[in-house]
Amino acid sequence: MYTLFVALVPWVAAGIAAVAGPLLIHLLYRKRYQVVPWAAIRFLVVAERRHKRRIDQWLLLVLRVFALLLVLFAMLATSRNAEELWQRITPGATETVANVPRTHHVIVLDASLSMTARTDSDQTRFQRALTQAESLVHAGRDGDGYTVLVLGAAQPLVPGPANDRDKVIAELRKVKPTHGAGDYAAVLANLADILAHSPRAYPRRQLTVFTDLQKASWANAVPRAENGTAEAWQRVATRADVVVVDCAGRDAENLAVAEVALGDPRPLVDQPVSVTVSVANLGRTERKGVRVELLVGRPTGGEPVPVAQKELEPVTPGGRQSVRFDLDVPHRFRERGVHVLLARVAGRDDLPADDARAIAVEVRDGIHALLVDGRSDPDPKRRAATLLNFALLPPQAKYTDTPNRPRVVTPAEFTDTAAGDLDGVDCVFFCDVPGPTPDMAAKLDAVLRRGGSVVFGCGPNVARDRAQYNAVFHRGGEGVLPGALVETVAASGPDDPGFRLAAEDEAYRRPPLLMFGAPELRTELINEPFRSYVRIEAPAEGDPNRLLAFSRTGSAPVAPGASAAKPDPALVEWKKHRGRVYAFASTFNRDWTDWPAMQTYLVFWHEFLKYCVANPDRHTLRVGDGIEEFFPASAAGLATKLTGPDGLAASVPLVMQGEAGVARFAGTTVSGLYRLELSGAPDRVFAVNVPELVPGVPTESDLARLDPREFRALPGLQFVTDAADVKPSEESGATITTAPKPRGPQVARAAVLLAVLLMVAELVAAWRLGPSRAGAAGPPPARAIPAKVFALAGALLPLGVGAFLLFAVLHADRTGSPLAFLPHNIRSAIEGAAGVPAAGPGEGTKWRFEGTAAFFKNPLADRRAVAGLAGLCLALTGVVYWCERRAAGGGGRVLVLALLRAVTLALAFYVLLAQLTLRFDREGWPEVVILLDTSASMAKVDELRDPAVRAKAEELVEAANLSDAHRLKLAQMLLTRKDADWLDRLLREKQVRVHVFAVDTQVRQIVTADEEGRLDDVREALVGLPPAGDGSNLGDGVEDVLKRFRGSALAAVIMFTDGVTTAGNDLSKAARTAAVEGVPLYLVGTGDPWQAPDLALTDLQVEDVVGRGDQLVFKARLTARGEVPPSPVTVVLSEKLPNGKAVERGRSTVTPDLNGNPVDVTLTHVPEEVGEKTFILSVPAVPSETNRRNNEAQRTVLVTESRRVRVLYVEGYPRYDFRFVKVLLERESDRSIGGKSIEAQVVLLDASKGWAETDRSAFRGDFPTRTELFNFDVVILGDVDPKQVPRPAVALRDLADFVKEKGGGLLFLCGEHGTPAAFADTPLAEVLPVTPGDPPAATRPPEEQPLVEGYRPKWTPSGRQHPLFLLSPDEGASARQWSQFQELLWYAKGYRTKPAARVLATHPTLRAEGGPAAENHPLVVQQFVGNGPVLFFGFDDTWRWRFRNDEEHFDRFWMQAVRVLARSRVRRPEVRVQPKSEFRRDEKVTVEVRFPVEAPAPVGNNPVRILMTRAPLTNEDGAPRPGRTETATLTLTRAPGPNVVFAATLARAPEGEYRFELVDPEVPGSRPFALARVLPPVDERARTELNRADLQAAASVSGGGFYTLANATDVFNDMKAAQRVTLNEPCPPVPLWNHPLLYALVLSLLLAEWLLRKRERLL
Repeated sequence: MYTLFVALVPWVAAGIAAVAGPLLIHLLYRKRYQVVPWAAIRFLVVAERRHKRRIDQWLLLVLRVFALLLVLFAMLATSRNAEELWQRITPGATETVANVPRTHHVIVLDASLSMTARTDSDQTRFQRALTQAESLVHAGRDGDGYTVLVLGAAQPLVPGPANDRDKVIAELRKVKPTHGAGDYAAVLANLADILAHSPRAYPRRQLTVFTDLQKASWANAVPRAENGTAEAWQRVATRADVVVVDCAGRDAENLAVAEVALGDPRPLVDQPVSVTVSVANLGRTERKGVRVELLVGRPTGGEPVPVAQKELEPVTPGGRQSVRFDLDVPHRFRERGVHVLLARVAGRDDLPADDARAIAVEVRDGIHALLVDGRSDPDPKRRAATLLNFALLPPQAKYTDTPNRPRVVTPAEFTDTAAGDLDGVDCVFFCDVPGPTPDMAAKLDAVLRRGGSVVFGCGPNVARDRAQYNAVFHRGGEGVLPGALVETVAASGPDDPGFRLAAEDEAYRRPPLLMFGAPELRTELINEPFRSYVRIEAPAEGDPNRLLAFSRTGSAPVAPGASAAKPDPALVEWKKHRGRVYAFASTFNRDWTDWPAMQTYLVFWHEFLKYCVANPDRHTLRVGDGIEEFFPASAAGLATKLTGPDGLAASVPLVMQGEAGVARFAGTTVSGLYRLELSGAPDRVFAVNVPELVPGVPTESDLARLDPREFRALPGLQFVTDAADVKPSEESGATITTAPKPRGPQVARAAVLLAVLLMVAELVAAWRLGPSRAGAAGPPPARAIPAKVFALAGALLPLGVGAFLLFAVLHADRTGSPLAFLPHNIRSAIEGAAGVPAAGPGEGTKWRFEGTAAFFKNPLADRRAVAGLAGLCLALTGVVYWCERRAAGGGGRVLVLALLRAVTLALAFYVLLAQLTLRFDREGWPEVVILLDTSASMAKVDELRDPAVRAKAEELVEAANLSDAHRLKLAQMLLTRKDADWLDRLLREKQVRVHVFAVDTQVRQIVTADEEGRLDDVREALVGLPPAGDGSNLGDGVEDVLKRFRGSALAAVIMFTDGVTTAGNDLSKAARTAAVEGVPLYLVGTGDPWQAPDLALTDLQVEDVVGRGDQLVFKARLTARGEVPPSPVTVVLSEKLPNGKAVERGRSTVTPDLNGNPVDVTLTHVPEEVGEKTFILSVPAVPSETNRRNNEAQRTVLVTESRRVRVLYVEGYPRYDFRFVKVLLERESDRSIGGKSIEAQVVLLDASKGWAETDRSAFRGDFPTRTELFNFDVVILGDVDPKQVPRPAVALRDLADFVKEKGGGLLFLCGEHGTPAAFADTPLAEVLPVTPGDPPAATRPPEEQPLVEGYRPKWTPSGRQHPLFLLSPDEGASARQWSQFQELLWYAKGYRTKPAARVLATHPTLRAEGGPAAENHPLVVQQFVGNGPVLFFGFDDTWRWRFRNDEEHFDRFWMQAVRVLARSRVRRPEVRVQPKSEFRRDEKVTVEVRFPVEAPAPVGNNPVRILMTRAPLTNEDGAPRPGRTETATLTLTRAPGPNVVFAATLARAPEGEYRFELVDPEVPGSRPFALARVLPPVDERARTELNRADLQAAASVSGGGFYTLANATDVFNDMKAAQRVTLNEPCPPVPLWNHPLLYALVLSLLLAEWLLRKRERLL
């Protein structure tokens, strides 16, 4: 009672003041009259005194008193005693309030196969689990932390504990269900470890598992003595509340395809195929009428198509039924390649994922064996592989007699890139091969990785090189040889019977000895004598497996009780990668045995070959297995397109490994068909299936659930169906209270509204009853100045306090942080007074105002309603005081009064009505990572040339009293120096938690700074980092950091590095990941940003075959990198003479672009002498330039004697193209240099009689004879009707022979009459590159409907490189010129290209007739027939290209067409090295020979060979290093694609200077060649330049910035303020709206206003 009395004293005093204040004002300021002595009315004095009132204006007094009392009542209405009263009157609804401490939630999300089963609501179990998990996170309290694990994932989805709930939910939504198996027993230990390391900031921990309780996943997790999980459960249960959320609710029926099996695991092309499909019933009821459908997918692509469907016998619960499909003739495998056999159950059940199962099998056209013959002998039968070759494919056998396809090569051919191509090889036999090399081992390893087999055969060469075999092939068990070769064992002499083969009896019951199970054959096999063998070190039992052994003939029997010694192995089997390795200890020929002469030799190796290639196909996988596919080595560096189920689309790079480009993809989480697509190669298909169904083994396909009662050993374990039903345990510190909903706030709100109404009524009443209604005012009363000042100051004081409070509310509404402008010490004092405890490490305190809705639940609607009422009241206040200004003596005298009332009303609306409270939220600081590159390149001490960076480095070194400092030391000093400590600024100024990481070959966390007291320890750990890493995995390091902070508030990564990545992903890829995560990278380049100047001449283009007197145009690009002076440079064109001297042929002055953009360089020269000329384009080196290799470019040009090109133009009628082309040819003849270069004659078939005598270029005669025709070089056949040609049969035959026999060029210029269909039945049809198709409806529309829709031909890849369309040496400039040409209108239809023809240009939109859907209608087609080229133009209005200034390009086009057909300027083949010219050891080097598109490509078996010369590397001064020069010949193969390119790939080229020279086929002039360098592997200490370009690009992509040491402190200005995560409320909120001081403020404001009103003679 006493406490209550003490608590009520201030409020009672406030109530007394509320009544006394207005009363005193009214008493002190009653109406006063001026005394005027007047004798006539003295008798009234007595009556006046008798009836005088003490108080005037009772209405105003009542309104003012009740307004103050209502405000006081509202403030008291929410007190505890008042609330008890309200509850007695109208009890509120009961509310349950859980007081749960800060919790670390560990969420386990089951994403296994069974979770994809449908529930009753047609949702999957996983969808229900994900919804429940999101609800759990949403319902969490501020400050709760979350760690998320996905069952089966190697790493946590959210490592945590993460406090940002939105980011945690975003990560949850990224999770997709898998079709793999789950195992809770495997994750228990990880959960116990996570809970054991949970931070102490979380008093409570809760483990929540969202699962379907499927038996297979939980079978080993039930706490039993035999499985050892009880201890793990105990560790978990003692540290956390454990909750299992059941997302299934019931068991479900399910059918699954258990197995799909081929009758023959090695299917061959066009052989009978049988497929057996097994279906399992995993439900509890018998299933009848189940139908199984079989689908087949072909290598040509597309989805599998149904081929058969059958009905099963009834399937009993837990049983299986099988059905067999025999693929008849139409559905057999007709081609080699990967075929897909997909079996699926028709209909739908609750688990669709296991209703289908597929196998992808490699269908062979035979068993391809490569026999490497290690012995060369004139007698083929004495060679090492001949007899084995005869055994696998006897000479008299036909290909239809056996599937074996052996091929014998020499060791040199085996190592050759083309001859030793292993693509499609199933087995490699190494037959007594001498001198093994690492290249051989790498190729054999590649075969095993593909799933092939390798068989080693011994002999004299192997016995001699035994040590080499062990070093190269065995490598201590890490190589491809099953065991080490120990010694050679031989018979003692001629009388020694030698050794015999032996095997266990059990071995004859399985392949490869199954054929020898009959006693007769077994006897023949084991009686074959061997004279010698190599002892192979192989264990007696286990792996490698002994298939056969050697036994001594006539050996003594073993004594009783004694154990026989294990005989030496004869044939050893060993699994390696996806394939198998075999070692045969003797020879395949008759050097050490006479077995090859016996019948069993042929039988055994036939059976053995079938056995050894029966490895599991790598194209059939289980969910979770990685895809690994092998492509030719030339494809390494490209990217394949991967498509898969659920819309999967990804790009998979091809990485060089061994002798192949390998594509790897690990994300096979869902069953279905995955397809790898690479341009120019057939698609590779993989069948990924759900886990196998093994009888008696729990499987995910069985949807039976675990009984929760099996967990009765864990009494605290909660099983719920909704995460909202979880009840925190008392041991975790959680309390739950139940209380009625409070009524006081509603009562208080009503009282405030009534008080505001009374204030408004009082103001209006005072105006209505006051003197201002009289219409006139007297002079203001005279007041003493001190009294006036005192009264004004007394009014301004509460006015200022009220205005400040309103400003704080407005500021908080705009910024979200009340009073954030106050100094830190004042805020700390206020927090101490409010009872806010000090913040912990890495935490801060945020203030916020919180109010309640006054009218509506919608915040926006409520704000608008309050603002409307407040504005109305304030407007009324302004109107009233505007009306009273005259009674007070002017507007200035009522301004303070109006402000006092306005502030009071604003406080009533925005503080009292809103029931404003001040809350203190504890916030977690954002995370910032400082990542230091500690690789060895950071140990370099730079000679800094950049002035700003040098000055900063000198400042740091001087402050540390050092003579110099390496890169890492400079970064360490920048971070830790005392006068500008980065760590201190980050903690104090930015208020972020700083995590220091180091990266070199891997990432490691060094220390965390989250409080100032630990900064010394952080500085010490940071300074102690040495720059000693052997590599720089910078991109991988950044991605690792991002993964560690997934779901957390990571604000930025500040990285100190030189930017050189030596392994793994580069920084640009990591920057893209960081951009997706919203984490900017601030990269500080620690090194000299000054870049050595470098001028590079690139992209030199010039015609390589020209005529004497023609102008040579040299075009190149000059690129400036680094600190190149801005002055112009001179580019010189020189000719290298046979004596080695260089003669200048021209020069040009060019100003380099300092931004790194290439600048075009053009020089010209007219050669006057024939022969092969070598031209050098060079630019002098600028000061300090070190790389001078790219300062010049060299090209060889063949200058030929100019000869006249004789052209015959045959045209039907004088159309526009005829007129302009004829004039062009005549004009070109007149202005030729050195005589006529073109001699043109024209045949116009419908010309009038006598025209030939009047036209200077007309052919004299009706049509050339065969002899006359063969004197021409080019014939242009225009729009000619074949019937118009004189003697058409003979003339057209001669024209066809002109192309085929003479090699002349023919241009078919299409028209309305001379269509391909018109020549279909003529001899000319044979040479045309197109054939007639369906006839078009009309070639031209009627005259009244002219052609108006134009088009521009679209060049194909071959067309873009064809000289016919190169209007400029620069392809880009040429393309721009073509885009400016006038559009054509007409084109021919009704034809399609021949298979051997090459399309150079197509219609931009019209699809081709009868061709693939992706091809457009061909317009320009080229074909070589016999020795001659033929061009077909499917349009007739090229004259439109002469429009305005384009006549020059029109002329060039037609002249190039004539030269291409005349083959007078055919370019030579070009040798290139791809993808660059400078390589590192073990990088892929691809050598290409590109044949010109205007010349025929090598056909048939004509080889393309390159002579490769490797010399030792040269020093920087050009002097060669010591070493020998080696030569080798490379055989190139045709690369897929439209261009004629032959290529070979060197998988592991050793260091050296390389020259690749074309030797076959021969070309005129010198042999084309290309140069390349192969340098040693990248050494961390060798690459020390600052990679500024990559750093800038990565910073830009991520949204961060790049800095040098000079401006590194700009990071603090550029770093964006990160969003902080609310953790909890450290103390109860402070109510402002009902604080006594606020009531005192409202009382002071109103009393001040009323006092001033009385002083101004207002009521």
